[in-house]
Parts: sequence; structure tokens; C-alpha cells
Amino acid sequence: MGKADKLEAAWRLVRQDKAVDSIASIAKDAGIAQSTVSNMRAVLRKLRELDVPTEDIGEMSWNRARGRAQGITENAELEDGREAEAQKLVDDIARAKLGGRLTKNPDITAIALAKLNDGLPQALMAEWMEPAEVAYDPDDKTPDYDF
Repeated sequence: MGKADKLEAAWRLVRQDKAVDSIASIAKDAGIAQSTVSNMRAVLRKLRELDVPTEDIGEMSWNRARGRAQGITENAELEDGREAEAQKLVDDIARAKLGGRLTKNPDITAIALAKLNDGLPQALMAEWMEPAEVAYDPDDKTPDYDF
């Protein structure tokens, strides 16, 4: 499972809110850090404090729930649009038969992405961090890492 899948699996377990599910057991089952599970529990508490209906919480992705708890009411259509654009990119990568090359040598992929745009590797890492705090600026030409 990729990181996004692991996060969604953990979020599903956290939303179930079963007494037998400890932070450690959820983290182990989903393959993520205990601190992330703690963060998820805090987000769940915050959503309940905001009186978000249980049914709505049950339908939220982890990213959407986290944003909502931070006061961001991201439009579901926007999230769907982002997912659709991501899928188009996946399809393009598959059509170009680049998937294997991108995953075989991550260090070479990182160098290639930095050559494409100096800020891209940092933006990707920021997107994958918990919580995402750094916004991607495609016009930022500042080198971020020495490869």
C-alpha cells in the first residue's frame, strides 16, 4: 500500500472509534506513525466539537477531514477535480511506460524532478508530510536540495 492508502486505512479505523483500538494498534495495522494516529484522533474530536454530522465524517477522506478541522471547507468538487487530474497524470505516466523507471531508482527520479523544476522535490515532500505546511510555488527557482 502507498502512503495515501495507509493514511485512509488508519482514518477509517480512527473513525470507527472502537475502545479496543489503541493508537499503537491502529498505527501498526495501517503501517503509519503513532503520532499520525494521535493527530487523526484530535481531528475527529475537533470535527465532533464543530458538530459535523457523524454521517458526513464517515464520508470524509483524511485530507478533507483534516482541512475541515482546520477551518477549511474545501469543496468536494474541488477534491474530486484534483483526484481526476491526478488520475490523468497516472494514465499519462503509464502510457509513456515510465512507471517502472520512476520507481526503480528514486534517487534518479529525484534528480530528474529537480531538473524539471527546482522546487518540485520539496513541494512533493511537503505534500506527503503530516500535516502539509508548505505550499508549492511553481515559480520558485530556489534550489532546495543538493543531489
